[in-house]
Amino acid sequence: MIGFLARRALWFVVTLLAVVTVSFFLMRSVRGGPFDADRNLHPVIEKNLKARYHLDWPLWKQYLQYIGPLNLDEKGLVDGDGSKPWAGILTGDFGPSFKYRDFTVNDIIGQSLPISMALGSVAMFWALLLGLTTGVLSALLRGGKLDVSMRLAATAGIALPNFVIAGFLVIGFVFWLELLPVAGWGSLRHLILPGFALGAPFAAYISRLTRTGMLEVLSQEYIRTAHAKGLRPRTVLLRHAIKGGILPVVSYLGPATAGILTGSLVIEKIFAIPGTGTHFVNSALNRDYTLAMGVTILYTVLVYSLNTIVDLAYTFLDPRIELEEA
Repeated sequence: MIGFLARRALWFVVTLLAVVTVSFFLMRSVRGGPFDADRNLHPVIEKNLKARYHLDWPLWKQYLQYIGPLNLDEKGLVDGDGSKPWAGILTGDFGPSFKYRDFTVNDIIGQSLPISMALGSVAMFWALLLGLTTGVLSALLRGGKLDVSMRLAATAGIALPNFVIAGFLVIGFVFWLELLPVAGWGSLRHLILPGFALGAPFAAYISRLTRTGMLEVLSQEYIRTAHAKGLRPRTVLLRHAIKGGILPVVSYLGPATAGILTGSLVIEKIFAIPGTGTHFVNSALNRDYTLAMGVTILYTVLVYSLNTIVDLAYTFLDPRIELEEA
């Protein structure tokens, strides 16, 4: 396990460096800048703003400054008021936001990430509850009307984007039944609709994977042996079949969690939830380089970490799988 984690840590550094490098130069290759959305600034004011954030430097110099705490000029990266714009991502400092100038990127992520995590938790709850339940029932009732209905519902869930599902939910539960709030943030009721809309497509995938895994496991010799020994069907299902049947789901949870985090960008905008996804969209529109980079790095770290956790969980569910071969 130590060798596996060491290799993963090495590849994490390589992956993060590649993501940072590509994102940095791609964002600065797009026309426009962080101050273009403001009122027409006086040339002197615009020049001073670019100098404050070192946007007047060559790209390679900006890149080196963003990576780590380097003394690249005579002032030691200190502004005229004695403040330091940022120390570099190697120190965990993502720098100041170009749009929200009273906040740093760390402040914005610290305020918005718990909201996105709460939304993602509700979405994952819906996805696992609906996906595992319907998948197991569909496998146990293979070929029946309920099985066909659940497979049709799963196909529809995969085909429909989450923002289309969100529209149907708003029409049904807000305008017709008037049971839930349409948007905003403040209580669990505000998370029910966006959480379901975000988790529904993933519930459909989990349902299909669970059904396939369960059908394969139920046909194994050890399941037939358990039945032959006189064990109750419920015991065979819960103690023997479920553990092997959900292995495909466990493999999918890493990409699914990453998809929920990135998919929340649209859902957060639709339901006016002040999460990290909303700031990510706004940072792209506002050319807020540091905020966009900060959220991109955050998503990269989360995706890589979650996939590593999934690989570790796989070995606990099936001891035959070795980490070195993962």
